[in-house]
Amino acid sequence: MKEKRLLILGSSEEFTDLIREAVSRGIYTVVLDGYTGNPGKQFASASYDVSVFDTEAAAEIARRERADAILTAYSDVLFEQSVKIAAAAGLPYYIRPEQLPFYRDKNEQKKLMKQAGIGAPASVLLMPDFDEAALGDLSFPLVIKPLDGYGTKGVYVVHSPAELREYFPLAQAGSARPGVLAEEYVPWPEYNSMAWVHEGEVTVLSINDRERTPRGPHQVPVLSRIVYPSRHLPEFYDEVKAAYTAFVRAAGQTEGPVSLQFFWKKGHPLKVCEFAGRCLAYEHELFDYVAHLSLPGLFLDSVYDPERLGRTLRAHDCFFPKTVAGIYYVAEEKKITDCSACRRIAAWPGVLSTAIYYREGETYRTDGYYAYPVRYFIGADTRAGLDALTERIYRTAQILGPEGENILFPFRLPEETAVKPRALHTLEEFTGALASDAPAPGGGGAGALTAALAASLASMVGAISRTKAKDERRERLDKLAGRAEELRQKFIAAVDGDETAFIPLSAAYRLPKDAPDRAAVLESALNVAADAPFSLIPLLGETAQLLQSAAEDGSRLVLSDVICGSHLTEAALKIAAVNVRVNTALMKDRERAQALEQKTEALLAAYIPPAREAARRAQERF
Repeated sequence: MKEKRLLILGSSEEFTDLIREAVSRGIYTVVLDGYTGNPGKQFASASYDVSVFDTEAAAEIARRERADAILTAYSDVLFEQSVKIAAAAGLPYYIRPEQLPFYRDKNEQKKLMKQAGIGAPASVLLMPDFDEAALGDLSFPLVIKPLDGYGTKGVYVVHSPAELREYFPLAQAGSARPGVLAEEYVPWPEYNSMAWVHEGEVTVLSINDRERTPRGPHQVPVLSRIVYPSRHLPEFYDEVKAAYTAFVRAAGQTEGPVSLQFFWKKGHPLKVCEFAGRCLAYEHELFDYVAHLSLPGLFLDSVYDPERLGRTLRAHDCFFPKTVAGIYYVAEEKKITDCSACRRIAAWPGVLSTAIYYREGETYRTDGYYAYPVRYFIGADTRAGLDALTERIYRTAQILGPEGENILFPFRLPEETAVKPRALHTLEEFTGALASDAPAPGGGGAGALTAALAASLASMVGAISRTKAKDERRERLDKLAGRAEELRQKFIAAVDGDETAFIPLSAAYRLPKDAPDRAAVLESALNVAADAPFSLIPLLGETAQLLQSAAEDGSRLVLSDVICGSHLTEAALKIAAVNVRVNTALMKDRERAQALEQKTEALLAAYIPPAREAARRAQERF
């Protein structure tokens, strides 16, 4: 039997499963990219540190190694280069060079979608010297993006013609093609899907909810969570499959992977943002938790065993019985001093997999080798359970920067899925529960409410004082009020989060005393219960700093509120410390318990003085 010899473009962590699967099947596997020491190269039969952008050099390697096929999987750039290298080396491939613009030129793709009758946001191609008349009937806000971009690189939201001209050069920077695509911003929920084309027929592999959290006015919302399967899958499955079918027929694709991103709102036809000729990056591991097939297997079967590929696709059902999610954190570009909170989350029930890509002492960069500082895969029996676990992670996850601040972007669930904290219902309900004989809510929830009151006062001082402030002082007060409001929301969520963190501890105490895993379960639950108040302490430190600023810049009319906020901050810090210690005192792992107690004491020593100084300074100006 003739030896199978495969060239794979890409050797990062994303590609290791594909490389290992190929080698395990007895395929002579050659890996090529320009990154020395990438993990996938250690598993390959042969590897080359050659840039994938050097098409002729890559084609020469393919000929020298007698490759009979070429594959790549999860990258737009690698997909584009694989098409070019395959053509240069005379290798078979599912996309030909003349088809490439339908996948990699956003304007050409929009034209094809229009011809195929696929709904999409209204858009227009703009050149640097564009006339405003070229916008036609487009309505602001608009999203502008490079024609050959990927991910959110070079993507901006603009709200006026002036902003469009201001951000145009930024959108085009780094692009190999002139002009940008401007399309109407669609504020609907967003979804991702993967499919496979075999013998001209489309099999939908998955459709998931792609949740985003809003950020700055000129930035598209940041990806926070991907959930399999979509909660609305039955409602738009047929429409999604029809869009795939129309696109691949118009593009002439008869084999291989294809993905799409789309917007959908109940009662409206879906609007497709874009198609891609690959599977989705960062999702193949998550897909493995819910699907009864592997994406690496599909890629290899598409080249070497098309009959098995057909059988696998015919048996596939994307209405998965399990529900899983991936949480993909982003952060500020700062030096990391502490990842321990994220490591502790890894031990929680329902957390399937954790990847912390940076260590203490390293600096997170948005353009670094790893796009995310930390990633979680989680699972639950129901969507409600998944949402509850997600909210708990959102409240707890921290990576601390140089000043003890949490540098992770604050995620939140979309409005339609968010689990409302009970404290948001009424104060009467919360205080009534607090006064009852139930063990929770308790002191931790009361402390979080105290913290929320402190942050609320800081926000109020900023909001009132800025009305008559000017220039730099007004800008400082605007930032103060905005950040204090963010902290207020975090503390309000933590009121309910304290009760949520008590649930596993309560369940652990109910286990029979002779249960073989009782000690381990109890220890884990104590860690969870201690994490809840500990996670508030750095946020309270930031509240104290905001109140210091308020004491300096705030109007004399509200200095008494600065003093009240400072006293509340100190009280909340002490309450949080008490609730850390009450749990560490019961831990069997004394080394871990003492380390957490020492961190707590050190943070209190750092944060109580600023709270007192804010009160002192406000009293001087009072």
